[in-house]
Amino acid sequence: MNLLDCTGIEVGINGRLFLPAFDWKIESGSCWGILGANGCGKSTLLKSVAGLLPLLGGSLKINGIAPGQVPTKQLAREVGMLHQETPFRFPVHVIDLVVAGRYPWQTWYSRLSDEDRKIASESLHRIGAEELSGRLANRLSGGEARKVAMAILLCQSPKLALLDEPENHLDPGMRYQLIGRLKEDFTRTGKALAMVLHDPSLALRYCSHLLLIDADGSVSTGTADEIATEEKLSAVYGHGMRITEDAGIRLIYPE
Repeated sequence: MNLLDCTGIEVGINGRLFLPAFDWKIESGSCWGILGANGCGKSTLLKSVAGLLPLLGGSLKINGIAPGQVPTKQLAREVGMLHQETPFRFPVHVIDLVVAGRYPWQTWYSRLSDEDRKIASESLHRIGAEELSGRLANRLSGGEARKVAMAILLCQSPKLALLDEPENHLDPGMRYQLIGRLKEDFTRTGKALAMVLHDPSLALRYCSHLLLIDADGSVSTGTADEIATEEKLSAVYGHGMRITEDAGIRLIYPE
């Protein structure tokens, strides 16, 4: 069974169509990069898949479950999302914020357990942010808040992780480290990852598959080797794009 199975989905907001009908399937163990120009509907697509926005048409299932037909708590075991911006406005200790990611896995009669707190601590450690544990969330820098949001997602441990511009607020070195760690955690057996990226070179480095959104809203999907061509990327961004290789790593740059 695919972790994500979209059939003829139409994506938009308030009746305004961004992406006309297309199919999209995500298999366990895969890592997808979503590329497209600003305003083409990338974030709207992720929110629609996560069940945060209604589809304008078509149907989708996450691990065989249709959002809207199960309680939100149950859906949160199947899909989790890192949003484009992650401001924390309340003076909550970081460890308490992260452990809240275990909520989908609790029953109505259970409380946070020592195991839940252990998972939260391990999630912060995995992201390299254990030193933030006792800090107040509303006093974090943009980069620190980004790390905490990633730790929350790890603590939640959904089967399908959706990342909206995970590189936001991160310096280049940290960007590669953290995206690599998230890929490692969310492409294990029974899990998958899809992320909106501004930098197509990041997509080529980490993603097994790509979803490209053209200027007219049409969508193409496939393996990174099939989809990442200079012709297709140039059409997506409305500007000539070139692909080169250095030390076995493919890089994309504008003309």
